[in-house]
Amino acid sequence: MNHNSKTDNKLRKLNTKKSDILENEIETIEVALKALEQEINNNNYNPTYLQELFLKKESMEKELDFAYDKWENCQ
Repeated sequence: MNHNSKTDNKLRKLNTKKSDILENEIETIEVALKALEQEINNNNYNPTYLQELFLKKESMEKELDFAYDKWENCQ
C-alpha cells in the first residue's frame, strides 16, 4: 500500500511539472498568435504576404490545439 502512494505522489508531481511546462508553452503560442494577428492586420494590403501569414497562423493554431490536448491529459 505504501509503495503505491509513493508512486502516485511521484506521478502527480511529474504531471504537475508537465502541466506547468505545457501551460508556459500554451502561453508562448498564444502571445505569438496575437502578434501574428496584429501583423496580419498591419499587412492587409499585401495578399502574398497575407497568405504566408495565414498559413503560419493555421500551423500555430494546430500546435496550440496539440498543446492543449497534452495539457488536458496531465490534469
